[in-house]
Amino acid sequence: MQFRPYCFCGSIDHLQVTKKQERLNKLSCFLFYFFYYSIYRIIYGQAKVDNMFFLMKIIILTAILCICIYIGNIKAKSFDNRVVELKKIKNALNMFKTKIEFTYEPIKDIFNEISHIIYKENENIFIDTINRLEGNSVSGAWFEAVDENKTITNKEDKETIKMLGKLLGKTNKDGQIGEIELTSNFIDKQIEKAEYEKNKNIKLYKTLGTVLGLAIVIILM
Repeated sequence: MQFRPYCFCGSIDHLQVTKKQERLNKLSCFLFYFFYYSIYRIIYGQAKVDNMFFLMKIIILTAILCICIYIGNIKAKSFDNRVVELKKIKNALNMFKTKIEFTYEPIKDIFNEISHIIYKENENIFIDTINRLEGNSVSGAWFEAVDENKTITNKEDKETIKMLGKLLGKTNKDGQIGEIELTSNFIDKQIEKAEYEKNKNIKLYKTLGTVLGLAIVIILM
């Protein structure tokens, strides 16, 4: 009997697929062949060790491969998340500047509106600042909110965002607008750095996770 497994995930000639889909197809093919050949060996008695032990080994190796791929994707995603969070901060500062320039709303109300419109009420620096205002200055609350924020993990990004707090609630309209603009300009530079690191590393970590997983599987087989 000749062993000729057929991979159901092969691409169709006329179907245009993205690079991501192609990578998923290749990984699916590998896992399909891997399982198919392992089960074939068990059924036809070609395994040199106990069938149950061999099957457990296959499951463990597959789990190791999936975990490595998952870790690589999580690390790659962190570079994308950094860009997303910085752009949200940039949009929030633009909204803050507009509100300060054309309305007389207090900072607390503006931060509430930013949290609702830009962050959809999810955890963010602006709502966290409001929650820390009791017995605290706006600047102090802002510094604490930035330091303890978990979505912004880059130290340089945190220091840049904290610049806004130096004169927050301590100066007139023109001074506040100038501080927002200065912080916004520095945020632009951080976005450029984050975009560069994203483009450089996102594919690297995805590939590294897959390669590391395959290497471990091959060594332990």
